[in-house]
Amino acid sequence: MIYLRLPRMEFLSGDYLLLLGVRKLINVAVPGTIDERAINTKRELNPWERNENHTLCLNSAKAIGCTVVNIGTQDFIEGRRHLVLGLISQIIKIQLLADLNLKKTPQLVELVDDSKDVEELMSLAPEKILLRWMNFQLKKAGYTKTVSNFSSDVKDAEAYAHLLNVLAPEHSNPSTLKVKDPLEKAKLVLEHADRMGCKRYLTTKDIVEGSPNLNLAFVAHIFQHRNGLSTQTKQISFLETLPDDTQISREERSFRFWINNLGNSTYINNIFEDVRNG
Repeated sequence: MIYLRLPRMEFLSGDYLLLLGVRKLINVAVPGTIDERAINTKRELNPWERNENHTLCLNSAKAIGCTVVNIGTQDFIEGRRHLVLGLISQIIKIQLLADLNLKKTPQLVELVDDSKDVEELMSLAPEKILLRWMNFQLKKAGYTKTVSNFSSDVKDAEAYAHLLNVLAPEHSNPSTLKVKDPLEKAKLVLEHADRMGCKRYLTTKDIVEGSPNLNLAFVAHIFQHRNGLSTQTKQISFLETLPDDTQISREERSFRFWINNLGNSTYINNIFEDVRNG
């Protein structure tokens, strides 16, 4: 879960408080994205200074991978709920998927067999890696179907029941796999998740209706809480060549943010891998 501590200042305008919350979310999702010194924070802001703040926030959201095509600075000022909530949901999604890479979670190498597969894994978007991880665990549980999305493939809650049983068998309920009604099965799945200590991002209705964003958030939270991967990472020589130098990481992120801010339709996850095909 993401918790934000916002200052209680009665003189702050509504759009400034909204901007403050979004700015904090962006820096939680990708630390260091927005330099606090670049924000106009004086008590009374003129229209140009307010616009600078909103523009910086939108550009930063775009740089970390958010789609901001249909939202502008005026939408912040007018507080258009559906647009602002859409942006916030994208930022939260990025934060939830932040650990789905080999640098943050080297144990993910367990999902592949050789260095060629590692290269392919590095080039995948985080949600694709999450799906691969889920299917890897489901295979261990004896589940024969392949989950290819977080909507129709999980609506019957069957995949969730098998996933949680293999990750936390000590909290399993034998009747979960026997129940035929999807709503009842979804209820038992969420109770299992509660016993594991996973906070709920969704309801039984969200599962059976196949809400893609909420189901993705649920699976991502399960991954963060208990991924079921071995603590003894495979010794694959390719991993030793991954750039882990602090300076290289900082420069890679700077160039990646710059490229993503140019308005290209393709989002760059890894500058070393995603530009190889030209």
